[in-house]
This record gives sequence, C-alpha cells and structure tokens, in this order.
Amino acid sequence: MVRLPASELFKFAFNLLTNLEIRDKQFKIIFDSILDKVCPFCGIELFDAPTAPREDLDHYLMINKYVFAGANLSNLVPIGDKCNQGYKKTKDIIYRNNGTRRRAFYPYNPVNVSVILNNSEIFANGNLHNWEVEFDINCEEIETWNDVFDIRNRYKRDILDVRFKSWIRIFRDWLQNSNLEGDLVKELLIEKLAEYILVLSDLKLNGVDSLRLPLFKMLKYQCESENQKVILFLLDTILL
Repeated sequence: MVRLPASELFKFAFNLLTNLEIRDKQFKIIFDSILDKVCPFCGIELFDAPTAPREDLDHYLMINKYVFAGANLSNLVPIGDKCNQGYKKTKDIIYRNNGTRRRAFYPYNPVNVSVILNNSEIFANGNLHNWEVEFDINCEEIETWNDVFDIRNRYKRDILDVRFKSWIRIFRDWLQNSNLEGDLVKELLIEKLAEYILVLSDLKLNGVDSLRLPLFKMLKYQCESENQKVILFLLDTILL
C-alpha cells in the first residue's frame, strides 16, 4: 500500500529537481570537475558542454523499482545517450536477470580501469581480428559493468574493427617521419613501437582514441612474443 504513493512522491520530487534547475547545476559541476569530458560508463562517448542540451542524468538504480532513490542526487549520474538509452535502459544494476544479487560500482567513487588487448589475434592480412578485451581489474563489479553497458562488444565492434586500419596508417605516417636509421627489421620495429607508445601516453587520449594505447601495447607485446603474423603484417603495411 505504501509503494504507489511513495513512488508518486519521489517522482514528483524528481521533477522538482528539473524545475529548480538542480539537475543542470549538478551536471555543470561534474562536467567542470572531470578532465576527460566523456561518459563515465563507456569512456568513449563525448559529453557536450553544459550550455548545450543537457546529457542524460540517469537513475543508476531505476526509479520504478527503487522509488526511495528517485530524487537522491547520489543516484543521478550524467551518462551518455547511447549508454543510457541504447544499453542500460531498464536493466537492474544490483540484480541479474535470474534474480541473484551482484556487485556494482558506486558511480561517485571513481575507479580507473585500463583495457588490455594483449591476447587478441591479428591475422596476416590485417582484415580479420579476434579481439580479446580484458581489464586490469578482475572483480564482479567489472562483469556487472560489462553486462549492463555491453562494453566489450562495443569496443570490438564500434572502435577496434572500425578504426584499426586508420590507426595503423597514422603509425605508418609517424614512423616514416621519424628518421629511421637502417632497414626496418623486427628489433627496430619493436623499438619504434615502444617510442610510439610513449607518444600516445603523453597525448592523454580520451574517447574512442583511448583504445589506441592498449592496441599498440598489444602489437609490441605480440612482436616481442615472436608472433610472425603480426610482425609480417606490420612490416608489410609500413613498407607499402
């Protein structure tokens, strides 16, 4: 008997946050405080500035089920449109589809997660890839995050598959302007990959470009591991 009036009360309170422009103010405070202006859930969708139509301010715990968190600012998180409307939708953060509990990250406690691609497979022609997207943190919260926002698939399908060749071309252009001394053999290739990784690190890339760093770390790792497919692919591509 309490649930329905409680739900109406907190939905009303949530609407007040809009009318009083509290949601706009909250988004501006968060936008101004973060270095990379990207969705914190996928790390790739760029946020528009606060003067643009505001990004979604999502109920991390959905209001229809967790009504008492409906107007709690700790439960309202800036999120990219794709993450919110395309992937999260009405998924329950703290319960799996089978009804069992799961752990989830608290959205206002930042956790830095690095992507690792070292176990991916690059075929000799460079047209087919078997991306293995891993993270430097191994915990239940990571799997909840991946399940709710489909992170691994999005990274593979929308970034790595699409941008791999263009990122290799950029590396080739950089390499050809880097005063190579002698023939480009495996040892020099590894040396140049290491140098390029430092360049990418210094650039502090964000959004979709943030995956360039783990990609080239993977290529260096594969070359050091004597993966002849990768070595030949890179040498053939660079020497074109």
